[in-house]
Amino acid sequence: MQINADGFLDSFLQAGGIECVFEFLEHNNNSLYTNLLENCLQRVDASTDIKTTSFHLACFHGKLEILKTLYSQNPEFDLNNLDGKQMTLLDYAISQHQKKIVYFLSCCGATKHCKNVDEINEELKSAIHEGKQLLENSKMAAQIAIGDTLLEFPMDLCKHILTFQHNIDLLESVSSY
Repeated sequence: MQINADGFLDSFLQAGGIECVFEFLEHNNNSLYTNLLENCLQRVDASTDIKTTSFHLACFHGKLEILKTLYSQNPEFDLNNLDGKQMTLLDYAISQHQKKIVYFLSCCGATKHCKNVDEINEELKSAIHEGKQLLENSKMAAQIAIGDTLLEFPMDLCKHILTFQHNIDLLESVSSY
């Protein structure tokens, strides 16, 4: 399989390449490897000195489909995670004016951004608001569906489901401080 220069970034991100580079350097840290990998990472706007993730780079480069794939493969990934530059996924998407990515992240529950407050124009504010609104509507629909089916479930199971939903709400309230 031959990959052209444009396809390299996509393949690199989809494969979690940046995470592999940092793991490799953790176990094989010497100046030859570091210099070689530093030269390779310039193409993807990354550095061996500052840890980041494929998620962060996908947001920076506007790679929405790759971001969706990464998230579907790693649904436990914290969308409010900070990288070595102390930037979140939303920070990168906002800095590059990636409206579709901002919307997607907001729909998925990403809330934390602080580095680029000055760069949030009305279009990006709208994407954040619409994404949050869709997430809230989805939660409400799920709660209604659970409520409609509670009479058919055993009471112990109902208690576990409600406790689980309460824990989710509690975690989200803590993470959106």
